Amino acid sequence: MRLREAIAGFVVCAALVDAGAAQSHTTVRHRRVETAENSPTAQQISEAEAEIAKNNFSKAESLLQSTLAQNPKDYRAWYDLGFLHDALNKHSEAVADYKKSIDLNPNVFESNLNLGLLLAQQGSNSEAEKYLRAATRLKPNVQPGSAMGRAWLALGKVIEDHDPQQALNAFHEASKLQPKDAAPHLASAGLLEKQGQLTQARAEYKQALVLASGADDRKTSLAGVVHTAIATNSSAEAEGALREYLNQNPNDFSAHVMMGRILANQDKKEEAIAELNQATGAGTTDLQILREKAQLLSELKRYDEAAASYKELIQQNPKDAGAHHQYGVLLMQQHHFQESLPELIAALKLDPTLGAAYGDLAVAASESKQYGLSIQALDARAKMMPETAATHFLRATAYDNLKEFPKATAEYKEFLASSDGRYPEKEWQARHRLIAIEKLK
Repeated sequence: MRLREAIAGFVVCAALVDAGAAQSHTTVRHRRVETAENSPTAQQISEAEAEIAKNNFSKAESLLQSTLAQNPKDYRAWYDLGFLHDALNKHSEAVADYKKSIDLNPNVFESNLNLGLLLAQQGSNSEAEKYLRAATRLKPNVQPGSAMGRAWLALGKVIEDHDPQQALNAFHEASKLQPKDAAPHLASAGLLEKQGQLTQARAEYKQALVLASGADDRKTSLAGVVHTAIATNSSAEAEGALREYLNQNPNDFSAHVMMGRILANQDKKEEAIAELNQATGAGTTDLQILREKAQLLSELKRYDEAAASYKELIQQNPKDAGAHHQYGVLLMQQHHFQESLPELIAALKLDPTLGAAYGDLAVAASESKQYGLSIQALDARAKMMPETAATHFLRATAYDNLKEFPKATAEYKEFLASSDGRYPEKEWQARHRLIAIEKLK
C-alpha cells in the first residue's frame, strides 16, 4: 500500500459508494449537487464509477474521456479521472485532473484532500499546503470525523518544517477527530522530540503506545518512550515500559536490543549481554548489536567470547576498521601484542583517520620490540592528536632501545616536563636513563 493511501484510507475512494450499499453506484457527494446530478452525462459518469469499483480501469477511463469530450466542465468526471489515474500510478495526469476538478468546483473536500496528498507525496509541500488547508475548511461526504482528521494530519506533516507550532495544532485537531488513532500522537511526539521538548514528546509517545494497533506503530511508540525517557534521565521508566512490552512480545528482537542498551547504560553488563543474546538468538544479523555485545564481553574480561564476536564481525565485514581496531585492543588486553599488530595495521589501512589506533599500534609494537614501527605510529598519531606525557615516554624508550640516545634524551626530558608527578614509576625510570645515557657520552 502506498504511503498516501495509508494516510488517506478510504478518502481517496470517497467518490464511490460501496457497491453493496447502493445499486446505482452514484457518488454520495454529487447527490448533493443538483447541477451535476441533472447533467446530461451523469449516467455515463455513474457507469464509469461502477467500473472503477470493479477495477475495470480501462473501460472506466474510456467512459470518462467520452464524458469530458461532451462536457469538459464536469468537475465530477475530472475528479473520477484523477482518482483513476492515481490508481494507475499516473501521478502527473492525476494532479492535472484534480486541479481541473477544483478549478470547476473548489468546494469539494475529497478533491482538495486527494490533490494535497498527491502533491505531498511528490515533495511539493508548499503547493500541497494550499489544498490541504482548503480541505480542512470543507465538509467530507464520507466518514466526516476520520476523513477530516486525516486532512489535519496531512496538513501538519507538510508544514512541520517551516511552521512547527501550527503543525502541532494540526496534529492536535487530528487527534480530537481520531481519538482512537495513534498516528496524530506519533506525529506530535516526533515533532516535539525534534524541538527538544522531550517531556511533552514522551507523553505523546505514551499515548500513542496505548492506542497503537499495528506492530510498526507499537515499536515506534515504544522506541520513542524509551529514547525520551533515557534522554530525560528516566531510565527506570524506560526499563519498566520495555519489560512490560517484552512480557507481551518476548520474540521482538528490537525490544531486546533496546533493553540491552538501557541495561548497559546502567552498567548492568551481564544482564545487557543476556538481552543482546536474546536479540541475536531471534535471527538478527545486525552487526552493531554484535559489536555492542563484544564490547560488553571485553569489559567483563570474558575475552574468549569477546574474541569470537569480533572474529564474526570481521568475517561478515572484513572492511570494518572499527572491528579490527577493537579486536586488536582486546588482544592487547590479553598481552597478545604480536597477534594484535595485524589487526591494528588492518584497521589503519582501512581508516587512516583512527587517531587512537595509532597510539595502540605504538604500544603493541613497542611491547613486541618493533621499536621502529612504534615510532612511525607515534609520528602518524602526532599529526592528528596532541602529544602527551605517555607518547613522549613511549617514543623515548623506543629511541633508547634503538640506541639513538640524543633523541631518547630529548623525549625523556619532554616526558618529565609534562608528567607533573602523575607517573612516579616512569619518572624515576626516565631520570635513571638520563643519568645512564649521560655516562655513555
